[in-house]
Amino acid sequence: MTPPLLRGALCGLGVIAWVVLLAGDVLPVAPGWCGGGGGSGLAMLPQQVEAILRRTPPRDLLLGTGLMLAAMMVPLVLEPLEQVRRRGGSAMLFLTGYCTLWLPAILLLGLCSTLLRLATLDRPMLGLAVAGGVALLWHTSPLRARCLLACRCGPDRGSFRAGTRQALGCIGACAAAMTLPPLFGQAHLAAMAVVTLLLWHERRARIGLPSKVPVGVR
Repeated sequence: MTPPLLRGALCGLGVIAWVVLLAGDVLPVAPGWCGGGGGSGLAMLPQQVEAILRRTPPRDLLLGTGLMLAAMMVPLVLEPLEQVRRRGGSAMLFLTGYCTLWLPAILLLGLCSTLLRLATLDRPMLGLAVAGGVALLWHTSPLRARCLLACRCGPDRGSFRAGTRQALGCIGACAAAMTLPPLFGQAHLAAMAVVTLLLWHERRARIGLPSKVPVGVR
């Protein structure tokens, strides 16, 4: 697949991912991370996790994780792909390396934020305050600035290793913010869209590109 076709396919995938996630009540393929688990507090946490896992078979969990990856990461990976094209590398190898790290990362981030939400169901603002405070501290740290710089520089070539290196920088730059959406409960998709737009705008502003709304997040 040539880079322009791949770019178009990724944009289409991003749109489809958002449509399916928004239709989650009809097509229950997204992980049940943002619904209630019954009960509240730390004492009920094991039962809540067990209830969520019963409602979400492994197939749906993996599919939902892939949908969230496509919905949030397509706008962020388009520019690195363009750099891969200009440098004559393999876009498919780059994407394979990128997704190899991001899939488990999104699964882990969703699990962590959900555990926090379940532990603070009776005090939801506490969960948001904790996650927001951690995200704020991380976003002002020198290590996070280095991760963002790695995303800004882009891949030096189109290979599997370049994809994993780009993913590591992207995970470091985005992870803290991506723990926030599940804490918004029923408004998690709106929060996910806002976080995606903010991360994308930051990435574009840092590399001096115009901030046109990407296809995958309209």
